[in-house]
Amino acid sequence: MNGAIRLWDVGTGQMLGALLRVSKFAPVVSVAFSPGGSLIVSSSQDQSIRLWDADSGQSLGVVLRDDYYYGGPVAFSPDGSYIVYCIDDTVQILAMLAQVIPAAMIWSPQILIP
Repeated sequence: MNGAIRLWDVGTGQMLGALLRVSKFAPVVSVAFSPGGSLIVSSSQDQSIRLWDADSGQSLGVVLRDDYYYGGPVAFSPDGSYIVYCIDDTVQILAMLAQVIPAAMIWSPQILIP
């Protein structure tokens, strides 16, 4: 409700220390963990898709900002090399071109279904 993503330990039911703030005014619509669990991707009604470090809770940056995107389902590919999202009845793919240094990630949008 307040634009935050909270991480919970499902075994204990306790909230973990990481608190990710996306926006004060735009709700988070969807989140997904990478296959290895080290990254989180979120989509929000603030017209963005963001990447997060799951351990520290720190933002690694906005990987998509689009005037026509108001959040929706988001997911990682099984190997973690792509982020998939939907916009206007079209599946879109963001390809991670560099994974070694998160601060230097470059993204390339590709259309899967025209």
